[in-house]
Amino acid sequence: MQKKIVAMDIGFSAVKALAAGGQKALFPSIVGTPLMEKSFSLNQNGKVISIDDRPAVPVGETALSQAKYKAAPRNSDWVLGQVWETLFMTAVSEFVDAPTTHLSVVTSLPVRNWAVYEAPLRNLYKNREITFQRKGRMQRVIIDDFMVITQPFGALLMRALNTSGQIQDNVFATGNVGIVDIGGMTINMLVSNHLATNEQWTTSDELGLLRALDTVRDAIRDDYPRIRPETQEVSQWVAEGSFNYIGKPIDMTPYVERYVYPVMSAIETKIDESWPEVGRLDAVLFAGGGSITLRPLIKPRLGNLFSQIHLGGRWDNARGSLNLANMEFG
Repeated sequence: MQKKIVAMDIGFSAVKALAAGGQKALFPSIVGTPLMEKSFSLNQNGKVISIDDRPAVPVGETALSQAKYKAAPRNSDWVLGQVWETLFMTAVSEFVDAPTTHLSVVTSLPVRNWAVYEAPLRNLYKNREITFQRKGRMQRVIIDDFMVITQPFGALLMRALNTSGQIQDNVFATGNVGIVDIGGMTINMLVSNHLATNEQWTTSDELGLLRALDTVRDAIRDDYPRIRPETQEVSQWVAEGSFNYIGKPIDMTPYVERYVYPVMSAIETKIDESWPEVGRLDAVLFAGGGSITLRPLIKPRLGNLFSQIHLGGRWDNARGSLNLANMEFG
């Protein structure tokens, strides 16, 4: 019997997952239509999974390349549905190889969704047994522990805790700090003082990057008519800086500057509205995948507001969640 501690960040753009021991999984948040074939022999190297005797479905990059119809929901209640479960179990399947595995899991939700869906999501998965088939193997996981935190708190814990879950002696653990987590559909803002959340300054709004990336997707389809990328794939291209078209690399910078950078103005307005006394903050951390895309603008545009600006990345939330998981379950 195998035991695993796992952290999950299942967003609208991508799934980021980490397991204690250093294993990592990253793939687009896409689930394809069920496959007709009975055998898994043609999909040994892809992400194809069958859960609880349901038909096998392609996931992530495999769904992008193989599925005509793809599910990528954007409604907050998707966390209680089958697509979220499929993404979750696909990430789990990257880490387990024993016939039976016991799991301790920490995952996260946007601030605005946490109060509504934290308890239902935890109740849905804690103490649950799930069987799945991946790469021709039937396996079983038993979820002993399931914790749900907010996304910006996960980003905070990436720096406030070490990998063993011990509290660090730094501004994130002992100071009055703000976190701006820029995701696909939301911007999540949290203020923490000695790891205690200031509820008055903790908020979330629909200012994520996916709608801007939809516009980039449409522009690329117009400019390069021999491909029709999905938004999740365009998100990958933005992170990588380019994409290939007829064997040639195409720079993503013009698309990002024209369609994505304007989102920064809305984020500035949200910060002004939500944090009226930024002079009380010792530091601020910009985290999430959007912080990477907007990195060239953050310090030049906001440097006069904050004494310290720290720039994180798309893995901050997952790493912080794993630090917490190691503290709670390690």
